[in-house]
This record gives sequence, structure tokens and C-alpha cells, in this order.
Amino acid sequence: MQLSADGDAVVIHDQDLERTTGCAKAVRETSTAEIRSLDAGSWFSARFAGEKIPLLDEVFALLGDRVYYDLEMKTRQLSVGALEAAVIERIRAHNLAGRCLISSFNPASVREVQKLAPALPTAHIYSRSRRLPFFLRHGEAALFTRVQFIKPNYRLVTARSVRFFRRLAGCETIAWSVDDPAEAARLAEAGVRGLVSRDPAGVRAALPPEYIS
Repeated sequence: MQLSADGDAVVIHDQDLERTTGCAKAVRETSTAEIRSLDAGSWFSARFAGEKIPLLDEVFALLGDRVYYDLEMKTRQLSVGALEAAVIERIRAHNLAGRCLISSFNPASVREVQKLAPALPTAHIYSRSRRLPFFLRHGEAALFTRVQFIKPNYRLVTARSVRFFRRLAGCETIAWSVDDPAEAARLAEAGVRGLVSRDPAGVRAALPPEYIS
């Protein structure tokens, strides 16, 4: 999740628009109208030419309460508030507070969500990426943000790490990005609470019935 220059909540992964649309501008510096005018599908396949970058309102209107939403706050700044407030406002407007998890690599964003909407579950994401500060590469933020979930890259998850975060920080583990059915089975055995995948059908088929239920 990011904000447009107009303050609308936009569903996009990257900080800028170049990879998916060819427009070399940051999302936060681009108006909603311009973002909505861009072709975000042609880079992937001619079949998706003309597809638009969606607003959070549109995603909520399309899917309603039929799915569970994991909304990642894509912000690197310590000065937070606008993005978190906008996303929470839209969640409440669509009456979906019971269907949302708010996640972020940025502990400041997590703390802001907890302040604005204490009932919403939150998750701290981490990986070993050198783009992250060293102290955020091992899940340390879970120890001082009181999150319900820790979300490591799946390669970092072991049964020991699952037990560590459960006992020390009181949070369950959700692993990302899990597309290999064998890895999904391993992670379920390790005790993770959830999986983030680009192949949910394939991953689901590898999981034991008791895990899915």
C-alpha cells in the first residue's frame, strides 16, 4: 500500500511506477488521475494490456468480505501517519476490520497502526536483505512492537524460530513467498500459522487437512 500525491490508498508493490508502467515517477509524487491513466498490464502480457493500478477502495468493493486481506504498508520513513490513517479509514468505511492484517517492514508504521486502530492485527516483516537496517534483518522489531505475527522470508523459518517468536514475543509465524509445495509442507510441519504464496492452489494441495482447517 502506498499513497498517491492526492492521498488515495493505492495497491502497488514498488515505490515507483517504472517497472509496471514505464512511468519513471514515485507513486507518492503522482496524482491519482495520472496513476489511473497508466497501462499496468502490458509489461506482463498483451492479454492484460490496459489494466489499471487499483485503488484500495476498488479492491475492497470487488472482493468484499470473501477474502482475508494482508495489507503491507510500503513506507521507509520514520515520519509516518498519513498512509496508515488513509488505509484504516478505508477499512472502516468498507466494514472490513475483521478481515484485515496490517504488515510492514517498518516498525514505525506498525506502531502507528497500533495507535490508530488497536484492534487490528499487525505483523512485522523481515528478511536478510541488505536494503534493510541490520537490526531489522532478524525479526527483532517483534520484541518491541507487540505484533500478533512475525513474517519472515520462508528460507529463514525453522521449527526453532517458530518456537522462539511464539515464546519470547508471543507472536505466530507467517512465511513468504512460498510457491514450492515441498517447502509449504516443511513449513506447516515447522508450525507456521500461515503462508503467503503466488500459487495458493498448488501450495494448498501439499498441506495436511488439519492445517487447512
